[in-house]
Amino acid sequence: MHAFSALVCFVWGQLMVTAVNSCCIDIPSFSGPNDAFVIGGPGKVDYVDGALVMTLLPPNDGGDTGLSVIGTSSISLLYGTVEAVIQQSTSAGVVTYLTLINQTTKDEIDFEWIGNERQTVWTNFFYRGLRERDPVTLNEIWSSQVSTGSDDNSEIAHTYKIQWTPDFISWSVDGTIVHWQDKNDSPMTVNVGIWNDQDVVWANGPIDWKDPTTANGFSAKVLSLKVWCGVDLE
Repeated sequence: MHAFSALVCFVWGQLMVTAVNSCCIDIPSFSGPNDAFVIGGPGKVDYVDGALVMTLLPPNDGGDTGLSVIGTSSISLLYGTVEAVIQQSTSAGVVTYLTLINQTTKDEIDFEWIGNERQTVWTNFFYRGLRERDPVTLNEIWSSQVSTGSDDNSEIAHTYKIQWTPDFISWSVDGTIVHWQDKNDSPMTVNVGIWNDQDVVWANGPIDWKDPTTANGFSAKVLSLKVWCGVDLE
């Protein structure tokens, strides 16, 4: 038997208590900053035609790692569902992500998109910062690269969902479950963002930021975001 808090729902940046048994964030489109989901640089953040546009910018300090963007939920959840409509970025070395994460325990559940692999997505699970084996290989239990169909994910948006219960975690693309995993048990925030992984092995990097074609950086879009969370008070 579990006891749950009241349903706390952030809609368009306003806090409303609406029912019992969970909490939620509902951002049907992004018209500007939202108190429920705080987004920042050092990369570039724009709001265009209802979409959050996150742009990985070239380094400004002579370094070789681009300037990332991260958005973080104002609430943490222990079990629940996260759903977002996303168009990934392009280029090897550019990683778009949707994660549930606990920065203290290093527990993480995520989707990650590699810029030059635009018909697949990685579905990952990390427990206390560990994964099944390193480096990640295809068809692991904890980390799997799955097909998203024949469309280019940077041009066509898909709906990605993580369902996290006391018994299991599932990852879905456009309503179809693509990965299933036993549970994790640390409260986590929801994050979206874009970052530069210069790793040749996994992210197909590095990016040559001295190349003039990289001057405007690389962008990804989040068209909507929903979070339903159950806060266990047992």
